[in-house]
Amino acid sequence: MKGTILNIQKLDNFMEFFVFAIEFEDSTKGKIYKKKDSAGVEIGEEIEYTMNEKGTIKIVTEYQKNLAAGSVSS
Repeated sequence: MKGTILNIQKLDNFMEFFVFAIEFEDSTKGKIYKKKDSAGVEIGEEIEYTMNEKGTIKIVTEYQKNLAAGSVSS
C-alpha cells in the first residue's frame, strides 16, 4: 500500500519501543514501533507500507523493494 502521512502522534511506550500513531490522507490509521524517539517519517511524506490485522505499520524501504525485485547484489 502507498499513502501520504497526514498526522503523526507520539503515544505511550510499549516495552522498549516508542510508539507512534500514523494517519494517512485516505483516513487509514495504524501504529509504528521504533527503538529511537523518532517516527522516522514526516507529515506530507508519501510512503509504501504494509499493515497487519492489529494495525501495525511496517514501512517498505527502497532496499526491501530492490531486494524483492532481485536487484541487490550480495
